[in-house]
Amino acid sequence: VPVWCFGVNNCKIFIYDLIGKVVLDDEISNDSTKLLNVSNLNNGIYMLQIVTDTMSTTRKIVVMK
Repeated sequence: VPVWCFGVNNCKIFIYDLIGKVVLDDEISNDSTKLLNVSNLNNGIYMLQIVTDTMSTTRKIVVMK
């Protein structure tokens, strides 16, 4: 899953399962992009949350292999 974070110094990335358990977390710094490896996750629906110092956004993602 590609994730990018521009215009801020640091982004924290969380992927939650539908129960609310964090199944993956990572950080992106200094206006960059990162490819999150979700190969260890089971097929299904997850919530991707990006958190910065000034905002937080959450999106639904679907893992299908």
